Amino acid sequence: MLSIGVTYAEVTLTGTINQVYTNQNITTSAGASNATTTIGGRAGATGDSFITFAGSEDLGNGLKASFKIEPRVNMNGSDSILKVTNATTGADQNPALVAGSGSIFGANREAHVNLSGAFGSVAIGNNYTPMFLLAVAPYDVNGSTNAVGYTVSNNASFNATNSIAYTLPALVDGLTAQIAINKAGGSNVSKGNSTGYGLSYTTGGLSAGFSTETTTGGALSNAYNAVISTSLTSGETADLTKTAYGVSYDFGMAKVAFQGLTAKITADKIDTIGYGISVPFGAITVNLSASNETDTFAGVATKFTGSQLGASYALSKRTSVYFLNGSYKDSGASAKSAAKQTSFGLTHAF
Repeated sequence: MLSIGVTYAEVTLTGTINQVYTNQNITTSAGASNATTTIGGRAGATGDSFITFAGSEDLGNGLKASFKIEPRVNMNGSDSILKVTNATTGADQNPALVAGSGSIFGANREAHVNLSGAFGSVAIGNNYTPMFLLAVAPYDVNGSTNAVGYTVSNNASFNATNSIAYTLPALVDGLTAQIAINKAGGSNVSKGNSTGYGLSYTTGGLSAGFSTETTTGGALSNAYNAVISTSLTSGETADLTKTAYGVSYDFGMAKVAFQGLTAKITADKIDTIGYGISVPFGAITVNLSASNETDTFAGVATKFTGSQLGASYALSKRTSVYFLNGSYKDSGASAKSAAKQTSFGLTHAF
């Protein structure tokens, strides 16, 4: 049935499925070792599995409205472990297996509505941070992976819920500027709220980005808390500030990149730098990156080093197989904590 006078938005459905087989070995600072093997999930993968719902509508007079909803897809979700409730008591029959395992959708990567025009664009909802978009992701040659071994990406802020992101109009070719505010703490609570600024410039093979971000009452944590016995966490008594930068140059036969990130609360801070190279060989692309991190908590400095070696083979424009090996270790003279991860994956975009 036709509806006269109704205009429909253009809607697209795209996504990527990324499945991986991962072997991981973790050694704690106490010297204990734990080896695991996983199939599917995110650990060790070059990226997420996700579905993107996007749409736009031309409003006239140079204005356009659009939306984007992009949830992660839980490829390990199964109705065999969905929540089962006792009809009499209302209690979970098997709570140990629930924990959201049966849900096909995970947290949103992005979920926002936009209005754009000559003034630039405004996005309201769950947005990637200016830091991630403009100063971190473009300079990680292995793609801001879910794997160990690259300390810059692992310390970055990725997205912010309850946020407004304003992207300025392109006043200069190749220049992007963005401002974002986040009310994670709620309308009457300032703790957890953040403000971020980012700039990037691209011309020819050269790209450079810079971003700064302040979070009220933030917490400072080492990226590898999960693999060390002592949690390196600063108290939530002051503002957390993060600054990130990156630069890359694509020579055609190879792309090189360098980036850094500093996170600080009062005298406690994390300093990390990373560098990488990406070399294409026809359908094969080889990526190598290395990073160093120094954490200073309560006046005590702890140093870490990490590296990643990745390779992908394009079976088509939308399907690839890949290999990724990442390692990390405490580089102190008496340190024992370390992690090694080797993954083999398959991705398909639609």
